[in-house]
Amino acid sequence: MQPIRITGTIRAGYPYIIIIFLLFLSYLPYLTYNFGFHNDFEIWNTENKVCCSWFSEFWHLTRVGRFLQAILQSIYLANFTDLQSLVVGRGLGIAFAAIGAILISIISRKHGMDKFTSIAFGAGVFLLPPAQINLGWVTNFIPGIFNAALVLFAALLFPAWISLRKYRWRAFLLLTICFVLLLASLFIYPPTAGFFLLPITIGIIYKGLRKEEIVQTFFTLTFYGLACVTYFVFHRYIFMKYYKIEFAADSFYRFDLASSVIENLTVFIKEICFVMLNLWNTVPSILVAGVVSAIIVISLIHGAKRRPFESGQRSDSIWYTILVGEALLVIFLVMNLPGLIPVGGPPNFYRAWHPGMAMVLLLFLRGSDFHLFVPFKKLIISILLLVGAFFAFNSSHHIASTLSRQFIYATEQVKNQFFENRSRYFIVEYRPDAFFFGKKRWGEFGFIHVLTSSHVNYITSEYLGKTARSGVDNLVIKYNENYLFLDPALIDKTTKETEYKNLIKSPENIPGVTVELVGLATASIPSQNEFGLMMALDNIYYTFWEIDAIDPAYADLRFYKEKVIRCYLIEAGIDKAGDRMPHAWRLWGSQDGNEWFLLDTRTDEANWSDKSRRIYKIPNTSPYNIYSFEFLETNGHKILRIYGLALSEYDDCSKTIP
Repeated sequence: MQPIRITGTIRAGYPYIIIIFLLFLSYLPYLTYNFGFHNDFEIWNTENKVCCSWFSEFWHLTRVGRFLQAILQSIYLANFTDLQSLVVGRGLGIAFAAIGAILISIISRKHGMDKFTSIAFGAGVFLLPPAQINLGWVTNFIPGIFNAALVLFAALLFPAWISLRKYRWRAFLLLTICFVLLLASLFIYPPTAGFFLLPITIGIIYKGLRKEEIVQTFFTLTFYGLACVTYFVFHRYIFMKYYKIEFAADSFYRFDLASSVIENLTVFIKEICFVMLNLWNTVPSILVAGVVSAIIVISLIHGAKRRPFESGQRSDSIWYTILVGEALLVIFLVMNLPGLIPVGGPPNFYRAWHPGMAMVLLLFLRGSDFHLFVPFKKLIISILLLVGAFFAFNSSHHIASTLSRQFIYATEQVKNQFFENRSRYFIVEYRPDAFFFGKKRWGEFGFIHVLTSSHVNYITSEYLGKTARSGVDNLVIKYNENYLFLDPALIDKTTKETEYKNLIKSPENIPGVTVELVGLATASIPSQNEFGLMMALDNIYYTFWEIDAIDPAYADLRFYKEKVIRCYLIEAGIDKAGDRMPHAWRLWGSQDGNEWFLLDTRTDEANWSDKSRRIYKIPNTSPYNIYSFEFLETNGHKILRIYGLALSEYDDCSKTIP
């Protein structure tokens, strides 16, 4: 009887302990702060403990081809009772990230990577920005971390082509299981399925273009393509047609192929690949992208000089490098197809690009095998892993502290404004800039601040015993002294306008910041609440005022005390809706609402691009109580949409109202 070698077993488990410990430390803020994303608060907008009371996004997810995510997510979210319980959910996410990292490590060693690099690669993948976001977002656990682990498990089980040629029943059984798991992952969240192509990528990079690697690559790509086509055909041509599901012509969810694939590819190369080449860094830099690109090129050339063809002859390194590069490029494009070919263009958020970023990291780590780096390989990889952990910790702390502070603001102000029959709350927010090293963070890190009615409903239910649903308007402050408008249509009929002057104020835990309600804002044409005039006056870049027709349309900003306005600005959004922006308008001033004075006229304001912020100076020296924008026409669309509208007492609009 052989003795049990406990010491050896423990030693073999050290790498996995390191992975778990590193991920735990990197995401420690997610376990020490009390917070939730906007979707997380949707959990309690339904009776989530009652059978079949599905999560609020259930039907939307089903309509867009992710019915399995909808089902699993509703079951999973039924276990959360309050904000504190979300900490457990984030802890579970970190545990599954560790499982995914271990699976990557095992797969990597199986396909030729050394043990130390495989451990670093596994941990590094789950320190990348997509994981940084998904691990803090409880409602993203199923489509993000859980789905990644599911796909990686399928990739680990996937049989070699040679075992199928020998008609081994076990291989065919594994093939069937893999197909079911891969198809399931597509019905959860298609972009994550790209992890299935990681093994063949590792094989080509570390074993070279040997015959068995080429055959296995074709086999894997064919299998993956069959699963994707099955998913696409079922949802697009069976499910959507049967239930008559339709989306807007430019919607990403139409399941239509883009007519301008070249344009999508251009955006992907210029913007998305640039972000991917920054690896863990969430503030994309040309310097970082350049260094990573150079090391990837070195790794490809170095690999070409070392790896022979199957014939045993040393290959011409240039042609071999080209062949390897072409093979990897094909895999990379296939891996990122869900974001490349649909109508709507490549998504500008990290969650859609996790497998692609993992492949970039793989090529980058391969550069450590360059002969000049080999003596210091472990040191270099260790430093890189610590860099990844630093960025992950910074991102998780940024998200956790910001959203925790936001919840404190909201709770304080809801309690201050609360009475039994109130139907709408105004939350004043101070949002710290999403900057790191002086640059704005990319993707989801730039718009994590979304405070919704779900926050208010949770607060009133949890702390004030009110179960009725309420609306919310967010008013973001930017300066030490802030001046805000209110739309009287949003004011509760039971609350006097003057009361809001006392109710709307800065959160008590922001010293040195003041807020004053200076007047009312009204529109001549009504909008839905979520698109009302207030949405252009809240200092939030993703909300907008929208009306269905112009004949003409007026936006009146009425001050309680007259002011001399010398400048104003209008802002566009990030949704390629320049044709909805105003093309011609007039600005009027009045002291009593009867006699009006023309202050400015614009007749040809065209070519609004995303994020446009246009400043208009006016030669005005007279004080007025009312400033009225008369919008005459848009840039071709029947709908008028404005993301930002503000007045200023300064010639350069350096400080605006609001």
